[in-house]
Amino acid sequence: MIGMGFKDEALIESYLYLTAFNPDFHGNPQIKNFLEAEDNPEQQYRDFLRVTDNLLKRKH
Repeated sequence: MIGMGFKDEALIESYLYLTAFNPDFHGNPQIKNFLEAEDNPEQQYRDFLRVTDNLLKRKH
């Protein structure tokens, strides 16, 4: 995470929790490509969390 330019501790912690409970997340090439698609992987991850949250809210 730090190697990709993450500075926000809350996002780093979120990512670590996510990978702890879903070990396939970190090694998933689609996720890696998504995070590295733009010049700002930290913002890409924020966007991922926002989209995921919105999808979960729609289902409930």
